[in-house]
Amino acid sequence: FGISVLEVTDTEPVMKCANDILLELRLLKKEKGLVNGKLNQTMELDFAFLFVVDVVQETSILLISGGRELALAKVAFLENEDINEGGTAVRLEEASTGIQAPGYTIEPNETAMFLPRGYVSRKAQFVPAFFQALEDFVYSEKGPRSQADELPDTIQEEKAAQVQAKIDDAKAIANIGETKRRRTSIRASFRSNAMKMLVLQEGQYDQDLVKANERVAEQRHGNLYDDKGRVVRTYA
Repeated sequence: FGISVLEVTDTEPVMKCANDILLELRLLKKEKGLVNGKLNQTMELDFAFLFVVDVVQETSILLISGGRELALAKVAFLENEDINEGGTAVRLEEASTGIQAPGYTIEPNETAMFLPRGYVSRKAQFVPAFFQALEDFVYSEKGPRSQADELPDTIQEEKAAQVQAKIDDAKAIANIGETKRRRTSIRASFRSNAMKMLVLQEGQYDQDLVKANERVAEQRHGNLYDDKGRVVRTYA
């Protein structure tokens, strides 16, 4: 299975994208089975987890992408008395408001597991908890992917094409979002280099902002941007 950790100083922006992240985690499990244009089910991941760790507050949120992950997370954390002290230290909630259930064996309010303060280490805390839970773990809905039936080549190719199409669609959507975020980031950086009073004043045109930015950039360290958000000069 796969366990990843994303360390941030603010979890809110990440959780706003939870719906997309859960889809990516589900596709990742399938993607591991893509081999030479076929989908080998025995090579798919059984679990894919992402912990969003707030390094400031020293707290973690586990994003849960399916029923199999939910079942294992419950055993590892929710039902673990050493971690869930008093039965209230670990809780399940919606990863984001109005999020869709990522599978038929999981509810929207089970897509995020909040862990106790101080649980932030993959190596020292997350992985050992999962390994301990796996010792007697049985998921009744589905068996291990390594024991999945081998499908005929034509079916494997058909399923591989379906998975690849979903992966391509997800990447296309992600690229659109990344472009928007990049433009927003550039504009924010552009504004930060100019005098705030002038930048935030209503009715200012891009060329006015460029001139303001140029004056400030000559006085301070930073980058100089044109009215398209492109870097035209850097300052050491």
